[in-house]
Amino acid sequence: MRTEVWLAVAVAFSLTPAAAQIPDAASSASTTSANTPFTPAVPSTTAPAVSPEIQQYFDKNILFKDRIRHSFSMRQAVGGQDTVDCIQDDSPPPPVPPSPPTTIPPSSLPPVPGLLSNTTQDRTIDSLGRIRACPAGTFGQVRPSISELAPYRTVAEFAYAQAMSHRLSSGSPQQAAPTLQSTGYNHGVAAQYVNNWGMSSDISFQNPMLNYQNRDPYPVSEHSLSQLWLVGDYPEPTQALPSDLQTIEIGWEQTYWQQQEGLTPALFIYSSWNNYLGSCYNGGCGSTGPTHWKLLDTSYTYGAAISVAPYTWPSYSLPNHGVFAIYGSKPDGYWYVYIINEWVGYFWFDSGPLSRSNLQNGYVPSNFIEIGGEVFEGRPTSPPLSIPSGTIHPYIQMGRGANVSVNMYNDYWNFDNNAFSACNYYLDGSGNWQVASPATSITHASGTWTGVERPDCYQVYLQSNYRSPVTTPYLLFGGPGPSGSSCTTY
Repeated sequence: MRTEVWLAVAVAFSLTPAAAQIPDAASSASTTSANTPFTPAVPSTTAPAVSPEIQQYFDKNILFKDRIRHSFSMRQAVGGQDTVDCIQDDSPPPPVPPSPPTTIPPSSLPPVPGLLSNTTQDRTIDSLGRIRACPAGTFGQVRPSISELAPYRTVAEFAYAQAMSHRLSSGSPQQAAPTLQSTGYNHGVAAQYVNNWGMSSDISFQNPMLNYQNRDPYPVSEHSLSQLWLVGDYPEPTQALPSDLQTIEIGWEQTYWQQQEGLTPALFIYSSWNNYLGSCYNGGCGSTGPTHWKLLDTSYTYGAAISVAPYTWPSYSLPNHGVFAIYGSKPDGYWYVYIINEWVGYFWFDSGPLSRSNLQNGYVPSNFIEIGGEVFEGRPTSPPLSIPSGTIHPYIQMGRGANVSVNMYNDYWNFDNNAFSACNYYLDGSGNWQVASPATSITHASGTWTGVERPDCYQVYLQSNYRSPVTTPYLLFGGPGPSGSSCTTY
């Protein structure tokens, strides 16, 4: 899911690597759902080996270095990710936001009990006497670990990996990688061509296993995520992606470096323009492109790991989950983002299909919505690295990390045993939420769009109202990656 996060926001600090690796003594690891099929690794006590160029970038070439106004240690710190920096917010002040829809599309599933990302700033005092809260006029950003950069040999290689990690599932043309061999994306998604002014879905939180334990001999850059895609100017199947394509994307993501540090997945807020040639991640939208972002919820901390308490419903242990929504407001032309239980902030576009003028004038801003899971793998090639034919594919899980399990007699169990996107809606031109009807295969004027690229590795199942408390169609998705006789080689 990521793109130029370090180049835009997440690199807002300057310190020695040794200091960056020491968590508070009282810190404890984040927890996930009791039925998550992965136990976070014990954090490494040694700093990762990095190239001289990466080390210099980490130490001296950090953006926003002079805009940090306050820092504090997290109560639930893990590995090298234990500090929040409060960065001066130079974006314009927000207008009075419009009233959101009276209800987010209703879900019959139980509510999420709480998120670390919204409780990091709890106003307690850390071990150095610093208050755990960001002052007015700043935003909170978790200070990343150098482990995020360690797999790369050069800054250009890292930047390319980030830029390539957000391609649409239709298969955007891959640009030639100067230093990274992209072995590609696999998706388990469903989509719908529909004129819309927003979308919403209730998605489950999981912790898929990646290849951080180096189960094969090749260095990698990996992620596994679940998200929503709202797209402006999406083409018909088989047609090339247009140069003005824009997206808004929200969800959760597990990355190679996060899992290496023992971290659970983190939430993300993302936007792109010019067919992914420009993009911004979390609070990183500035004045260099047509897209801007404004945070409304000042307690929201970018990059904090998801940590929610497990619960049962009504007698089954379910994955934790929450509602994510994107809402296009015609009066002011802003795209509001809803995560879990509140409107976090909003995007606005100066130009392009998702622009303020299109939204305010009632022109159709988005024609395509997509939900589901994605995995990505890229391999450094400096020096050149060839991957022999028949090489075993790394262990990159999607969703819950298991094949989709369906019980036709009682589909309560479907939520228990699978990653899911339930209660899927889109916003029509009159501002009303309508039931979405996503599909994994769509026949259009010029061909067929397919959202499951490797069915031997990952599966998707669409369920429609069979003995279910959820009255709208929902998506089950996931997969273990390589296994025995299938999904084993490139």
